[in-house]
Amino acid sequence: MSLIEAATEFAESFPGAGVRLVTVGQPGGWLSPAAQRYLVRTFDQLGVAVTPNAHIDEVLEGHLRVTAGESIEFDACIWFRYRYFHECISLGRRRGLVQFLNADESPRPFVLTGRTALAYKDVTLHSAVALFKHPGPYLPRRRHRIRTATTPHHPSPAA
Repeated sequence: MSLIEAATEFAESFPGAGVRLVTVGQPGGWLSPAAQRYLVRTFDQLGVAVTPNAHIDEVLEGHLRVTAGESIEFDACIWFRYRYFHECISLGRRRGLVQFLNADESPRPFVLTGRTALAYKDVTLHSAVALFKHPGPYLPRRRHRIRTATTPHHPSPAA
């Protein structure tokens, strides 16, 4: 789960909680313009406050100290990051965003949004789970025993 996903999930699950996403750059800055517009609309709909371009100097008990000298208060603070050939982002439980990426992780023009993006993400995650549950190599196996000349066939006696 990315921070964007965590922020939208918390905001959707706890509407009055006051969720703020603090980022070094623009949230989703690697996404295409269409994906960024969808992301901003979703943040607005869910009430996620965004503090972009905040360089965090220090994480202290109950607040962040950023380079500009500001202090950003919090009750809970989490952070982590990951990347791959596409960026699947859950925006709450009913919305999603999939941004496909080039090899250099720059955004490709193709984007999935809404329930289509959630379905794509589910297929991606379930495929990965199946792969890890049943690691290869997958060797072919026969379903039926093959008779050979050395395997005698004995018919059952007639009743």
